[in-house]
Amino acid sequence: MLPQHSATEQSTNLYSEFITDEVVTREEVLKKISQEEIFFLLCGYIPVEFQRVVSPLREDHNPGCWFEYYLDTLYFKDFAFEPTSMDCFTMAKIKFSLSSYYEAVQLINNLTKGKTIRLEAIKAIKRFRKPKKNLTRIFFEPRYFSSQDLEFWGNYNITRQQLIDDKVFAIKKYSVGTNSLHTEVVNGLCYAYTNFKSNKVKLYFPQRIEKRFITNCTANDIGYITKNKAQNTLIITKSYKDARVLCNAGFCVIWLQNEGMIPSVITELVEPYHKVIILFDNDQRGIIASSRLESILKKELVTVNWRIPLEYTVKDSAEFVQMYGEEKLKILLSHVVND
Repeated sequence: MLPQHSATEQSTNLYSEFITDEVVTREEVLKKISQEEIFFLLCGYIPVEFQRVVSPLREDHNPGCWFEYYLDTLYFKDFAFEPTSMDCFTMAKIKFSLSSYYEAVQLINNLTKGKTIRLEAIKAIKRFRKPKKNLTRIFFEPRYFSSQDLEFWGNYNITRQQLIDDKVFAIKKYSVGTNSLHTEVVNGLCYAYTNFKSNKVKLYFPQRIEKRFITNCTANDIGYITKNKAQNTLIITKSYKDARVLCNAGFCVIWLQNEGMIPSVITELVEPYHKVIILFDNDQRGIIASSRLESILKKELVTVNWRIPLEYTVKDSAEFVQMYGEEKLKILLSHVVND
């Protein structure tokens, strides 16, 4: 594996130790070591095309990234970064805080000098781009809301009737595929968000640490919550739970599939409003993604990239309501909306 350092160490120790005056090209490096092998060194796992993985560039517990070949180049897709598609040298540049692509080429060249790194398995698992498939269907068997469900949602002042109105179902069994046999029995809490077009579904497993979502939704499947039409300001957030607590506080809100999945129709969605507030998580991914969305929307209308103040020690709107209450959130956000 490559040496691991903090961001400060990356920009000093790695630079001085492995980046030299030697002239070397990308093509020369790739004659000695394949791009798949470089990704293996950077990520710690073998790249398999289209397999969902966590990002090695940030703290990430939910596999939402993947590898994809385009022509003869393998790219890593991570929507928390710009560019969202990166080859192995671009990933090295980001991972080690280098100032240029060429420095990344030099770094990889010197780190792998004299080493024999053969991953024959990579050649066997490489997959070529496949034709676009039909929509993968998600089927589920709903159940009645239990006292445990109502306690979970009640932590955020979300009621049973609001869940019904928003087409949220408690799930007993589910299956992913082309038939309706419910083969997976749910252990613990699971909910289906279904208020999308074309029979799209997003399953939410709140008690899991990893793989908390299963979905066939795309970036353009927007989550809508009943809007307060008197508002001229729209809040864009990243989950149903956050959107519902914001709606309960009296705000106009829509929610995206996640921070990194920006809909291609986003400018059309915000057109009726005078102002947009972006409210994502207070973590690295949320900060990067909100800045990216802001750069798109500020060309169209007044855009505020806002985060809950760090003094509250919460990561999102739902957690804020859980700890401080709905009225406090309303007061805090009203200053931003009316500013």
